Amino acid sequence: MLKISINRLADIGLIADLEILSIDCALYTVRVVIQGQQYRVVNKHDKPYVKNSVEHIKKDLQGCQIANIALVHQSAFDEMVGQPDREASNAIRVPLSLN
Repeated sequence: MLKISINRLADIGLIADLEILSIDCALYTVRVVIQGQQYRVVNKHDKPYVKNSVEHIKKDLQGCQIANIALVHQSAFDEMVGQPDREASNAIRVPLSLN
């Protein structure tokens, strides 16, 4: 997957889709789609951009033009109740705004 720095996002113009991915209890990372290409967002040290809250991420995104933004959480509920593996994702997707 391609990478883009969090510092460059405000200079990109319109970001078609931005997903805040819930990766642990209080850890979030970001994935964006720009001109049809998917990018993993990294910090200024070229390491994965990770924050402890959605609000911290929203603060860092101020000044960005984003068409669609969502919080995405990959559910573990199927595994927890003994359901078989799914062919399709069981991710929970919650639309957000920067406000």
